[in-house]
Amino acid sequence: MQNKLLILLLLTLCFSSLKAQEDVESNQARWEEQLSENPDSDIDLYQWAERFSLFEENKKSLNFSGQEKLLSLPYLDVFKVNNILQHIKHTGPILSPEELRSIKGIDSSTVILLLKDFNLKARDTKEKIYWPAVLKYGRHQIFLRSTSGLEKRAAYNRPPEEGGFIGSPQDYLIRYRFAYRDNLQAAFNLQKDAGEPWQQNGRNLGFDFFSGHIALRNYGIIEELIIGDYNAEFGQGLALWSSMSLGRSFSAVDIKRYGRGIVPYAGSDENRFYRGIASSLKWEKLRLELFLSHKKIDARLGSNLEGDSLFTESLGGNGLYRTLSDMEKKDRNRLSSMGGRIEFRSSSIDIGLNYRHESLAIPLTPSTRLYQMKNFSGNNLQNLSLDWNYMYRSFNLFGELALDVEKDMAYSWGFQTILLDNLRFSYHYRNLGLNYQSFWNAPFAAKGTAGEKGHYLGFDWQINRKLNYNSFFDQQEFRWISYGESSPSKGFDWQNNLKYQVDYKRDLSLRLSYREAKSATYRQGSLALNTNQQFHLRLQLEDRRLRKLESKTTLQIKTVGLGEQAQSEGFMVAQDFRHSLRNSKLKISYRFALVNSPNYASRLYSYERDLYLSFSIPAYYGESFRFFILGDWQVNEHLKVQAKYALSYFYDTESISSGSNEIQGPVRSDIRAQIVLKL
Repeated sequence: MQNKLLILLLLTLCFSSLKAQEDVESNQARWEEQLSENPDSDIDLYQWAERFSLFEENKKSLNFSGQEKLLSLPYLDVFKVNNILQHIKHTGPILSPEELRSIKGIDSSTVILLLKDFNLKARDTKEKIYWPAVLKYGRHQIFLRSTSGLEKRAAYNRPPEEGGFIGSPQDYLIRYRFAYRDNLQAAFNLQKDAGEPWQQNGRNLGFDFFSGHIALRNYGIIEELIIGDYNAEFGQGLALWSSMSLGRSFSAVDIKRYGRGIVPYAGSDENRFYRGIASSLKWEKLRLELFLSHKKIDARLGSNLEGDSLFTESLGGNGLYRTLSDMEKKDRNRLSSMGGRIEFRSSSIDIGLNYRHESLAIPLTPSTRLYQMKNFSGNNLQNLSLDWNYMYRSFNLFGELALDVEKDMAYSWGFQTILLDNLRFSYHYRNLGLNYQSFWNAPFAAKGTAGEKGHYLGFDWQINRKLNYNSFFDQQEFRWISYGESSPSKGFDWQNNLKYQVDYKRDLSLRLSYREAKSATYRQGSLALNTNQQFHLRLQLEDRRLRKLESKTTLQIKTVGLGEQAQSEGFMVAQDFRHSLRNSKLKISYRFALVNSPNYASRLYSYERDLYLSFSIPAYYGESFRFFILGDWQVNEHLKVQAKYALSYFYDTESISSGSNEIQGPVRSDIRAQIVLKL
């Protein structure tokens, strides 16, 4: 009760004192916060952040930027992109911000964002690569980052033979990136996670993960040529999408996957990427993409009773090698991959044919866990798919049909349209066959597992200049058992978002969402039907009325109920400030948050500002207090120094977490530091 009173008092003070700075910040923070609505989704957040930073560093003319580049920006939808390209096609290059603003669907805020990422040059600045100038005029970027938890976890107190962590509690990361215009890129990453050793049995291990690539772009018919590590994103993600992504979009109406084809990999996931060579070639309206990969992959191996035959019990993992058991899984299998895509593209229709073949050196045995019995097993897997995209004025139809080697099928299709100038509508249907298998995919779906079916409806209504309302309803049916369940299930998600622009410097947003899932469990020999219900409210106020101070207040309430069990309620209020000091070269961000969540089921997620090109979306739970402070010093145009300290204090417990990660005491804190050098 005392904690709730403190929360309400803090909330009152926050809403009565909201102020903020008057400058146009990079919208990366807004996109990151939208991603926090999907904290459990498989998305490589670094890849997203790096993509946005590359736009600002390599400004190109909007008049000569292709559809793929424009669609990769989250503030542009398929209709805005189509209107921009049609305007350029019929009237010539866009020469001024006023002309850009005159295009249908492009408002003032979109113009500001576009001019941050593009220029309006009327001539194509694409130039041939002058190789002697590559090293002289190329740009170098170096990241040095370290993170350390300040409280000791239980596994550091145990010897390795008893499951203890072998290495130190520090996390280290080195990233290097070289770029010459938009034509040549080289990069490598070195990473050591907390608990991983530098040495074992007298052998130097160094960084446990290395990734790198060299990429050539826009060189004759070569759109992209990559040697090293890369990802492939084809179609609507049913057959092949090795990048991690959101299960569903964070927008109510943007339901379409925009595959980038072959792209360099620079993320931190240590398994989900290809390693080898890949190319994308283009002749007028035809594009051909091919890839070949051979790499080691983490696996837990077993053998028969005689010990003369190996098999794979499970693949992949979390990329952490902190214990002797973890070390036994590292790089134990080999994955060979090949495939490609041929695509025809015109101004109104795109058609693509995709193929991929995966081969494991040591076969994957069928799982004995019921929820995994529909997963891939064996040595070889093949997928073939056909995807399409049709655009006519304000109507967009798209979809994909995919088959595996056993001719099991998965398909999805959808459309999005502008019904009125201020009203957009979307529909999507998905049907993943009960026995359909794909090694790496990422369809637009709630879970994306075999046997999922669903209908999705979404709309976005700009009621007037200040008020926007958008909503979606997603009905799901899972024809096979999911993790943590004992029967197939069905349910739906319903989300409503209302945003009101009080004035140019203040925004108020309200989000209401409701989720219901029905399943069955066996209790004492009889079948019992369960209904899991979740209600979530988020209220947020931002204000920009002071030059040097930005402030944001967030209130979240979550109610969870399962069957006849009592409901649990999570409650959180957070106050964020950001100061700009010393001519805006030094910025200080900090948060105070109070939380009352009785159990982990009612936990709440909230985006926190973090180091450049890094993300923090922690779970807020328990009766606790959360604080962080982040210093960001742009020393000069070449050097940025950052540091962050974060602390969580739990009033209702004497220990935090459990097992290897258990911390004795009510405090969990960490410190992070980073140096970014640009040359």
